[in-house]
Amino acid sequence: MIRHLAALLAAALLAVPLPAAAGGKFKKTHLTVPPERLLSLSASVEPSTAESLTPDASGIPLVLQKYALIVTDVIVTPVAVQDTTTPIWISLTLGGRGFEVRRLGAQTHHISLGGAIAATPNQPLGVSNHSTVPVSVNVLGYLVDGQSQPTGGNPEQ
Repeated sequence: MIRHLAALLAAALLAVPLPAAAGGKFKKTHLTVPPERLLSLSASVEPSTAESLTPDASGIPLVLQKYALIVTDVIVTPVAVQDTTTPIWISLTLGGRGFEVRRLGAQTHHISLGGAIAATPNQPLGVSNHSTVPVSVNVLGYLVDGQSQPTGGNPEQ
C-alpha cells in the first residue's frame, strides 16, 4: 500500500508515467481505474483562511501536469462544533474550477458528485473557509490520462 502511494505521489508531483500494478494482481476499482490512481486530498482550514489541498500525510501541494484529477466526493467536517445551527461555508478551487459547500450543523457533510469535476492542470488545488469555525476538508477522486479542458476554453479545439 505504501509503495503504491509513493508511486502515485511521485507520478503526480513529477509528472512521470505511473507504473502498472505490481504483477497485475490488482483489478480496476468500481471507478474503472486501478487502485494506484485513487487519490485523497485533505486540508485543515481555520476560519477565514485558505489552504492548499495536499495528498493525505504528505503536506506537499499537488501539481497536475500529465493527468486530470476527477473529483468524485467532498467531505467537510466542522472541528469542535456542538451547535447544530452553525453555518458551514467552504469554497474549493479545483484547478480553476470552483465548488462551494454551504451546510448547517456540527455533523460531517459528505457531498457525492454524480458528474464529478475535472480539475484543470497546472492550476491551484485549494480550499477557503468562509465559516466562523475550523473545518477539515477531504477531497476524493482519481487520476486519468490526459488533461481536462481549461476553464473558458473552446471544447472544439
